[in-house]
Amino acid sequence: MEVREEYIKRRDALVNALNAIDGVTCPMPKGAFYCVAKLPVEDAEHFCQWLLESFDVNGDTLMMAPGAGFYSDPNNGKDEVRLAYVLNSDDLLKCAKIIEEGLKAYPGIEVQETSGAVLVSAAAGEVWDELVAFCVQKNWGGLENLSLIPGTLSPEECRFEYRDSLFKSHAPGRYLIWKVHFVLKKSPHEVHTQYGAIQEELNQRNIQNPTIADIREVVCYIRQSKLPDPKKLPNGGSFFKNPVVTKVQYDALKEKHPNLVAYPSGSDMKLAAGWLIDNLGWKGKRMGKVGVHDKQALVLVNYEDGSGKDIYDLSQAIIQEVSQAYDVELEREVRVVTSS
Repeated sequence: MEVREEYIKRRDALVNALNAIDGVTCPMPKGAFYCVAKLPVEDAEHFCQWLLESFDVNGDTLMMAPGAGFYSDPNNGKDEVRLAYVLNSDDLLKCAKIIEEGLKAYPGIEVQETSGAVLVSAAAGEVWDELVAFCVQKNWGGLENLSLIPGTLSPEECRFEYRDSLFKSHAPGRYLIWKVHFVLKKSPHEVHTQYGAIQEELNQRNIQNPTIADIREVVCYIRQSKLPDPKKLPNGGSFFKNPVVTKVQYDALKEKHPNLVAYPSGSDMKLAAGWLIDNLGWKGKRMGKVGVHDKQALVLVNYEDGSGKDIYDLSQAIIQEVSQAYDVELEREVRVVTSS
């Protein structure tokens, strides 16, 4: 009798706590040792992954079972989770608190599917690589080449140009963007292997017909082998844009520098900024507390708690030397914010 009373006590504590959360509904289970709760999210599986890997309350995290995996029809239970009430009542209340706080902080994504495409809507603040991983796991193609880019989603969608947009250059600080929509493709996918070392790495792995999961894995491997982890060595990623020059200017530079790396860009040529910087001996060079990464000349790193001015001065020195050597003006890709 004591066991049954304890069982009922724990069940009631969890169910009541879940139903007290805004947007959550949890019917009273009949005899099972778990309850099924509907959450105010489009994809409970993604929420469960985010809650476990990216969120905590006073150091406590929570693992839940997404509901969709318990149905024969995968379209059922997308907004459900299952929670066992095997813990004591106090710990169950902590679990409910983690869910409540997590729902408040969850950036979230929304999904609308058609026969051949998927509209994925992601809120600003969504961890970018987690979004990419989620879409690849679902076999939705289009974002896989953008794997392992650090940071959160900050959409810039109008007047797109090479690493530029209305919101970056034409009207900075004017708009607040809180959500971005991606139209992704279901299979068959159109994979892109021509950029950088992707095709070379696929060849080394003897992958002839790569899937989007293969592309993501290769892109992650390439980035990890060439770029520093910002969690271990602070950096802003690619710091400079690849400059675009006329064909005439390119031909003149190519005559002086036969190993110059460049790519067609319409009727012009896009120069590899990393090559320009590396060819001048900047790769691995330090200026005080900051420097240029020893494996990728486009990445400026902060070794010893350097200031923003330290990074700016380093970038300015690089810009000036590139201008003097090649008569080419480098443009910073990062946005420089000055204090008033």
